[in-house]
Amino acid sequence: MKQIMIFLTSFMLLAMTGQTALAKDVQVSGSLLGKSSQEQAKQQVLTSELITLYGSKDSAELTYQIPAGASSGNQQLVIEYEASNLLISPSSLTAVIDDEPVKTLKLDGDSKRKTVKLNLNKSQSAQGYHNVSLKFYGVMKEGVCVRQDTSGNWIKIYPDSRLTLADSSEAKGTSLDHYPYPFAQSGNTAEETAIVIPDNPSSAEIDAAVKTEGYLKTVDSSVSIAYVTESELKKIDKPTIVIGVDKHWNGKVKKLLKQAGLQAKGENLLLAERVLKAEGKQQPVLFAQAASEDALTKKISVMTDQTYTGQLSGDTLSISKLQQTEKKESDKLTLENFGAGDITIGADKTSSVLLSGFGCFR
Repeated sequence: MKQIMIFLTSFMLLAMTGQTALAKDVQVSGSLLGKSSQEQAKQQVLTSELITLYGSKDSAELTYQIPAGASSGNQQLVIEYEASNLLISPSSLTAVIDDEPVKTLKLDGDSKRKTVKLNLNKSQSAQGYHNVSLKFYGVMKEGVCVRQDTSGNWIKIYPDSRLTLADSSEAKGTSLDHYPYPFAQSGNTAEETAIVIPDNPSSAEIDAAVKTEGYLKTVDSSVSIAYVTESELKKIDKPTIVIGVDKHWNGKVKKLLKQAGLQAKGENLLLAERVLKAEGKQQPVLFAQAASEDALTKKISVMTDQTYTGQLSGDTLSISKLQQTEKKESDKLTLENFGAGDITIGADKTSSVLLSGFGCFR
């Protein structure tokens, strides 16, 4: 198996340009930003269909996911339910998250549709998947020998039950540590991402964009990707990835790169994640820039290959080299491969004997 190493050199604007290092936030004209990521409610549905539980005991198993980069506070589960009007005490619905009881609701025959909101604690808001169990206990008539498993003993869990994520302004912030979030994430959220390329893209730029789309869809098959050329870019109204060679930009992207103080150097690939802000609106943008098509082709795998993406960090990186160790000849093994040293063959000469294929060694 190939052993692959990645060499990432932090890109320091102060050292490279002699200017004060820029912050991650970039103030832009209000006309450039469309709807804000803060205005886009982040929700995950817990179920895509109506769930009906029947008494006397029944349960439903659901899951939700807290994406990378999300805030660890102010997350909320919203359960929409309706129960039979024949239920009496001690009928109940208990919500259990990650095997921990969170809340028990009394069901007393009120058949109106109701909503319960569950505030998640720190562990329940941690990044990753979490299990939700809704346990129903229904009683219609008191008595030891009374049958409770009738058609009138039920509770419904509606499809608009959901996880509501905290406002993005409270999130951990923009960082390559969380890539490919916020451009793609697994779960039930409906993500939209734009990939911006030059007006007359080279084959290297098209290939880089297509590979990036492919990687995002391995993380979230439902993510919607829109390709936009620089001249077509009227507003940035969704998380956006800008891919190209510096000299091919002539309009809005060129202006943005200059405003952010970003420029690829030599044969390095520049990755810079920024938050564009204007008039209370904001959108995350990832710049993937190179000074040459060759550099873009050779290093774009840093954001399209999981071997490398898991090693990204910070908000700005200049990728100088993606190096592979030399591949051993697949059909030749020496004793050294098995932890043995050289052996004496004769006349005081030592050698590490070469084994070809899987033949017998005598």
